[in-house]
Amino acid sequence: MPLGRLRERIANYPGRRALNRTLKTFRRSMLDLLPSSVPPTTVLEAEAPWDRWAGLDAAAYPDVAARAPGDRPTRAALLRLFEGDLALDPYGTDLFDRRRIVWGSYDRVGREREPLAGSFLRGADVDLGSFVNMRGAFEDNYFHFLYDFIPKLFLIEAHVPKGVPLVIGEALARQPYFRDAAQAGTFDGHVFFVQSKTMRVGGRRVWVPSPVEPRRGDLMRIAERFGATRCDAGPGLRLYVARGPKANNRRRLTNEAELFGRLGEHRFAFFDPQEHDLATQIATFARAEIVVSPHGAGLTNLIWRGGRPCSVVELVNRSMHTLDMAHLSVSLGYAHTLVENVGDKGQPLRSSAAADIPAVMAAVEAALARRPAGVEAAA
Repeated sequence: MPLGRLRERIANYPGRRALNRTLKTFRRSMLDLLPSSVPPTTVLEAEAPWDRWAGLDAAAYPDVAARAPGDRPTRAALLRLFEGDLALDPYGTDLFDRRRIVWGSYDRVGREREPLAGSFLRGADVDLGSFVNMRGAFEDNYFHFLYDFIPKLFLIEAHVPKGVPLVIGEALARQPYFRDAAQAGTFDGHVFFVQSKTMRVGGRRVWVPSPVEPRRGDLMRIAERFGATRCDAGPGLRLYVARGPKANNRRRLTNEAELFGRLGEHRFAFFDPQEHDLATQIATFARAEIVVSPHGAGLTNLIWRGGRPCSVVELVNRSMHTLDMAHLSVSLGYAHTLVENVGDKGQPLRSSAAADIPAVMAAVEAALARRPAGVEAAA
């Protein structure tokens, strides 16, 4: 059996999810026994929470209709300054003050991650004096790079003195898109300090930015920061965006070749974002007027279309309805259609499935029928 298939089977073992939850509950009960600290904290910027699902049509997105507005997740934008004898945990990315954990110092307010075992026993390995904690969950994911990391930059650029080092994880520093963005001057001279998996970074003053999900104006600001608004927008392209073998969670479409064969009849181009540098992704999606893709971080490239007309057909597993790309599309004025895959089993994040090809093609036909005059197929 190929190694990739074996990993997929292990990841989707029926009892694994329940076991992980049980172990996590036990570990968290142990963490609650740790001594904690509440160091002086200054809120430098705050924005009221908002409901990013409010603009989505409940008839088109059952997950929206299933939740009352009060049950929907909301986040407030914050920039906090912590002061004390602080150290940044390399795993949970929480702060410790004199070896006591600072609950609530994680970048996602209201959520916590587990610190590295034994963190409360150790002091800092390196002292930066002052730094910005740019770390967080899924920090080496392209979607979270654009949806979390870049909005963090916008928050700190209004309040934090230039030259204060920004602490990032080594997994993000290795990502090609991060290196491409740095080489293109996107970070405007910011100084980065790379924290290893075991290094504790210390300082007396630590800024922690916690942005909300970006709205239309924020998304357009991201597109402008990366130069997408200056790209040639025509003639329009029809793209099938693939999830290639480099995808972190190895989720895939089992009948992708058959699906693309049908899309090829309408002259769609096959595009795997992980096989192209960031500049090529930006230039390609700036011209993308019709996009078909399984759910994944590669769809975040829709930002580069910059609000120009676009139709998006997103393929999602029944076990993993997520509205991130629906929110992105609706915010930028794109026509967005969800099509459910079939046959997915196991852990939602890692479960492969088959595309419902007749349903996908019906959505594509509708997109082709409403496309503006002058939209051309990819060469």
